[in-house]
Amino acid sequence: MRAAEAMVTPFSAERIDAIERTLGTGGSAERIATLNSLAGAPGPSIGRLLDSPLRDQDPGVQAAAIDAVARSWPTSEEHLAMIRRELGSPSPVVAQAAISAVAAIGDDARLDLLVERLQEKEFPAVATMAHASLVRLHGSDLGTDAEAWRSGLEKQRQIVEPQLERMRSAIAAGDPQEIRLSLHQLLMVSGARSARSELLSQLAGHSDAAIRGLAEEGLANVGGAIATLARGGLLIIDTPEVAKIRPASIAPRALPTELAGGGEWKVVLAALCTFAAAVVWLLYKSPVHQQAAVKHVTRTFRKAMLKGGNLRRIEKAREEVVKTDIFRKGTKAVAGLRKSGLYKAVVVAPAGETVKHATSVFRRKR
Repeated sequence: MRAAEAMVTPFSAERIDAIERTLGTGGSAERIATLNSLAGAPGPSIGRLLDSPLRDQDPGVQAAAIDAVARSWPTSEEHLAMIRRELGSPSPVVAQAAISAVAAIGDDARLDLLVERLQEKEFPAVATMAHASLVRLHGSDLGTDAEAWRSGLEKQRQIVEPQLERMRSAIAAGDPQEIRLSLHQLLMVSGARSARSELLSQLAGHSDAAIRGLAEEGLANVGGAIATLARGGLLIIDTPEVAKIRPASIAPRALPTELAGGGEWKVVLAALCTFAAAVVWLLYKSPVHQQAAVKHVTRTFRKAMLKGGNLRRIEKAREEVVKTDIFRKGTKAVAGLRKSGLYKAVVVAPAGETVKHATSVFRRKR
């Protein structure tokens, strides 16, 4: 079994067999309930289980499968392509699930299909969700008029696409001077978040210090609390293995935006999320996978926190997250992380001292 797969396999063979039987022969309600139970599970462990439900003729089952994909990590390219196709589904249930999923995943590759759904007359809820997802993915609100969105997106495309192509060519050629020039141009444009993030992440570990600095600036401009943490020097890199990651390699928009503030529970969650993002980066080199992994950790932490933020609940939430496979098995695949202060702070910190150890890694801004 590959290291990445070993890290994220929470189900036994017997459990998987039972799930397959239910999804294959169960009634509609039973299949939907089973799919809902899979939401949030690591993607590699449930990927093949979702292949058939994503093509199911029952709209409720198909929508539940789409939601399970959106709430799991990492998202396979095959499943992502299937979700994109359903953006135009005649079923309002399936369409809403797909529209919500691309926004949750952060996939802005088919904004044109979301624009088409703005014109939905028969099912107003679909149009409303399409508008909300467009705003979330594009970063600005151009209203509910489809033509205004088409015009705005086309103008943006004409500006950003040449810069993206120039950046790809520069990376392929390996010419540092051309890469620096292309980066300067790319920093001046907006839009195409997924494509920009992917290219900038490739350069975050470049040997040229100027290129690294520009890439970090670009990642910060894409947005997200993790970029703020990285630029502020909040992450202490204390082993060669962790140093290879570089803070800017952790995906922009990976951490929830509320983590930009203070608070003891936020410091602990930021440390947990950063460790998860570091492991996933070393295994997958994928910003999308990082973002999904951090969402998984964040959901687990919040569920364990219940209400309030006292030290007892913070410790309980930390212990619950550390039980997940990314923490139990992740460092077996990336052994060097065991030596890092980040690992010691969030995985092996003595009971009751989680906040102190996490604060030793994240220097909190007042």
